[in-house]
Amino acid sequence: MSKVGKVRVPYAGTKIDPEDTKANITKRLKQHGINQIQWTNDVLRFVVPMEIHGMQKGLGFEIRPPHIISNKRTWNSDKGRYEKIDVPLVAQAMRLMLWYVDAKLKAIEWGLVDIKEELMPNIVIPGTDKLVGEVIMERIANDTLAKLPAPDSEEKRRVIEAEYEAK
Repeated sequence: MSKVGKVRVPYAGTKIDPEDTKANITKRLKQHGINQIQWTNDVLRFVVPMEIHGMQKGLGFEIRPPHIISNKRTWNSDKGRYEKIDVPLVAQAMRLMLWYVDAKLKAIEWGLVDIKEELMPNIVIPGTDKLVGEVIMERIANDTLAKLPAPDSEEKRRVIEAEYEAK
């Protein structure tokens, strides 16, 4: 969660409704050929058809909007005075998400990066609700990153046999 203090909130002056921003993001994804798109509580999920090791598969991605909170002064009629409360800035968070997705898609479109590389932390692990980035961060936190399984493919393994004599 991002709590905004004296820093200027990105897209603070936006008058665009969060639902309109979601429509803009959906339109942008469809322009990129992504048609399986789902919105659930402002969380974006989509499936990208791609070829992986010669097989056609659908790779699922999830992008969550930031939780931007601002401390606002409001009138409390029960207490008869002003008080400060934390208010979620949903419209601003969605605009930030739009430009994040747009920048990622432009980098992919223009060949700067591959979609799997650019959005790898956002890949949904099949059969779970976890993202690749979350699993990696958990492993780093638990000091178990080095214990990832070895690659399955024999082609990727190189064994060099050598004899060595100490002199």
